[in-house]
Amino acid sequence: MDPKIINILILLFTLYMIFSAFNYLLSLLFSKIGLSVIFLIWLLYQFYKRKRFGTGGSGGGTYYDRINTYSQDAGGNFEYSRNPGPQNPGLFSRIKEWYQERKRKYHYAKFKKNWEAVQKKYGSDMRCPYCGSELTLFNVTENAQCNYCKNRLI
Repeated sequence: MDPKIINILILLFTLYMIFSAFNYLLSLLFSKIGLSVIFLIWLLYQFYKRKRFGTGGSGGGTYYDRINTYSQDAGGNFEYSRNPGPQNPGLFSRIKEWYQERKRKYHYAKFKKNWEAVQKKYGSDMRCPYCGSELTLFNVTENAQCNYCKNRLI
């Protein structure tokens, strides 16, 4: 058989399969079950949106107010403060918040220890010995590596 004819047959068979799948999905979406599933998804999303953002839709405050985890104290210093979240969180929410707070404290303590060790070692010349980039608070990973060249600093 000619290869062109085989390629045309394969193309027609593929197009037939795509058309059949499209027809099946279209008939499913406009059946009673499909419409009820679409309505149920929409209804659950409305509940989720209302619970998460409140009745106003925005949740009070700006985006930056919601993500801000540092607050200014009387001395003008910024100190970490937890996001207040909902007033009466459920059991699983409290467990999740407790776990996230422990995880945050662990990683903060680990990074602080490594950063102090880097500062002690490179106190006079705060440059990476491998790539020469300046070692700053934002240029060192929590594992005490240079953020540019991934050179181990300790």
